[in-house]
Amino acid sequence: MLRKGSTGYAVKILQRYLGLKDDGVYGTSTADAVRALQGRHGLSRTGYVGGLTWQALEREVRARRG
Repeated sequence: MLRKGSTGYAVKILQRYLGLKDDGVYGTSTADAVRALQGRHGLSRTGYVGGLTWQALEREVRARRG
């Protein structure tokens, strides 16, 4: 689970996939982008990244690369 305050490589990957600056720090802009992603996929807009949110993000990335 990633959430505001998380740091590290997984956060960097998340930020890259979301099109954000990948500084590895899960801050407000990352949480806002996660909430927007969750909203696009009909998920609860928690701002936390668990399994369902990762899956939604992977679907978007695959669709972009299409």
